[in-house]
Amino acid sequence: MDDAVLALAGGLLVLSVVSGTLGLGVVFATVPFLGLFMSNLVDQMQSLSLLLNGITALLAAFGFARSHLIDWRRALGLAVVTTAFAPLGALLAHLRPRCDLVGVPGMPGEAWCRDRAI
Repeated sequence: MDDAVLALAGGLLVLSVVSGTLGLGVVFATVPFLGLFMSNLVDQMQSLSLLLNGITALLAAFGFARSHLIDWRRALGLAVVTTAFAPLGALLAHLRPRCDLVGVPGMPGEAWCRDRAI
């Protein structure tokens, strides 16, 4: 296996465990880390970060469910709404020009858009 793939997998494992332990969304930690290995913010980094966040949240939910700390009625309602509208958000992200999605200074891609005046 390639060294970069091992570094990526090991780094994501550490970030996921630490973020899950501290109660942070793993997305906040993985997007900058993935920027070291990937260049496409919308198609690669955000997608993988959200997948890891979903896995981390699912594993955390098992512990909360065993402790009877989940309001299932609200949780299922939220799951239905977000699952129904997530594909719409993904489609809209691909229809917009890349630089429209980069509005925060310092975000990956911000310098690329500024340099090309798009």
